[in-house]
Amino acid sequence: KLGQVAREYGLVASTLRKATPGKVFLTRAEFTSEKELFGKLGIVSLPHLAPIPPSLPVGAAQAVGLTKDHAMPLNDYPWSAETIAGWVMETAGLPAVEINRPSLLKSRFAPVFMLLFMASAAVLGYRLYHAPFLRHTWIYMAGSLVIYWFSVSGGMYIIIRGMPFVQFDQRTRSSNLFLPGQGQLGAEG
Repeated sequence: KLGQVAREYGLVASTLRKATPGKVFLTRAEFTSEKELFGKLGIVSLPHLAPIPPSLPVGAAQAVGLTKDHAMPLNDYPWSAETIAGWVMETAGLPAVEINRPSLLKSRFAPVFMLLFMASAAVLGYRLYHAPFLRHTWIYMAGSLVIYWFSVSGGMYIIIRGMPFVQFDQRTRSSNLFLPGQGQLGAEG
């Protein structure tokens, strides 16, 4: 879930860069390349979000005096961008900002894509309606038999109830195909 938090953190960073220029500085450090920095900050678990105020003395040879009370709490991890931004703005004493999430619907090309999709769906529907292969009754008979077989074979029961086809046996440490029905699909009782 660290990748999800990193994406949300990137959204917060880009939003705060535009909304509060020069007031909040966000940085990201990775443990593999910055082990010495993590030792100076006293960070023992990841992810870790902590404010470093401008008044805090930071030297090259000394440890930074951060307390655990200043770190973002892990009780609602993984954090959303809104949670991170709210905590950062509250810690910095600034008003809350709205996170601008990129979306296809917010794009200026969204109406064009919608019109193209609706036009192509209409053309496809028209062509399928007038297709000669849909005029044969055997297609509808075969389709109704497939639907009937699927409904009485236990396939729908398995999908609705979420029953597995394979079951792991703890005693023998092997997986067994779970088919108790006689000649039917799946794990129905």
